[in-house]
Amino acid sequence: MSEEETPTPGSRPDPGSRDPDALLARAGARGDPDRDQHFLVDDRVLDRLPGYAREADADLSHVLEVGAGTGALTDRLLAAADRVTAVERDPDLAAFLREEFAAEVEAGVLTVIEGDALDVDLPEFSASVSNLPYGASSEIAFRLLPRGRPMVLMFQREFAERMAADPGSDDYGRLSVTAG
Repeated sequence: MSEEETPTPGSRPDPGSRDPDALLARAGARGDPDRDQHFLVDDRVLDRLPGYAREADADLSHVLEVGAGTGALTDRLLAAADRVTAVERDPDLAAFLREEFAAEVEAGVLTVIEGDALDVDLPEFSASVSNLPYGASSEIAFRLLPRGRPMVLMFQREFAERMAADPGSDDYGRLSVTAG
């Protein structure tokens, strides 16, 4: 991590400019599969996700992100949306998000909700863009889908195949019906 990537106290990086690897290092986080933690650090993917919502003409006035982690996607969303609510279950990461994005929280463009997305009260939102925790993907999707809002959600491949399965196929089931 270079000195240029480390924000100085009181500085505010431009939204969308934070390096995901630097965020991971500053958070002192390591992915822990036992705790269902996988951190997205690929800039190409991170840069595309908000664009998919724009391409779908999604209203980005208030975007919900579930599983915010170290804030790599949060940062990209802040560059694209008017307001972002980030839900993070890990208390250390939620505290990191509040510190790393203190200026955005203070400005009212970011709200960090600490808790499990299956248990907390979710706010009204205009769209959701999330890299969902793998172990809770279906439960979270079932919680979000009835809201009828545009969503750009990242899943494990097997889960996505079940979600997009055609009627009569082996993978077709409750998830396919709900998502269809």
